[in-house]
Amino acid sequence: MNTTNIFIHLKSHLLKKGLTTYLLSWGYAPQSISKEGILNIKNSQNSFSKILICDEELFLSGIDLTEHYRTLIFKEFNSDLSSHELKEAGIKGCCYFDITPGQFNQGLRSLLQGDTFFQPDNDLHRKPVVKKTGLTVLSDLTTREREVLRYIANEHTNKEIAEILFISPRTVETHRRNLIQKLKVKNSVGLVKIYLESRSIA
Repeated sequence: MNTTNIFIHLKSHLLKKGLTTYLLSWGYAPQSISKEGILNIKNSQNSFSKILICDEELFLSGIDLTEHYRTLIFKEFNSDLSSHELKEAGIKGCCYFDITPGQFNQGLRSLLQGDTFFQPDNDLHRKPVVKKTGLTVLSDLTTREREVLRYIANEHTNKEIAEILFISPRTVETHRRNLIQKLKVKNSVGLVKIYLESRSIA
């Protein structure tokens, strides 16, 4: 068993459970730690051998996460926190919830070697925007159109959307055509792209 001390403070029980399973399979012995435990930790070991994995909420609480640990933060999609801000604050690593086990293992090894690890951003990670398309913005869509758009983006068929919303498949198709016209795209692929860029549909 690896002697590195890995402490986990994550609000998501599911994420914590899954991460713990992976760490155990890689030969580590992760420990769950409370906010009080983080504050009371004694600097009895080299900080390179103490890794803290936490979410951005803990970072934003103002607790010093850098004195006794090499800290890796899980960020929410569309987080306001930039990698630059985290680096300036002394944080050694950052990733998103969609990171693969292989990528995470690579990042963890980088931290253990005294390096940093920051998962690159992609289109799904960026801060939500209201995309302007001609004279129309997504906020101008009706509630029903937003619902239909959301289900289209999640790969539901017209029949499935109709059953969910208790409307006819023909009405769903009408909404689809109207969305394509309003948002000035060529097809349903364009609708999905706009939805993913905005991430602001209720």
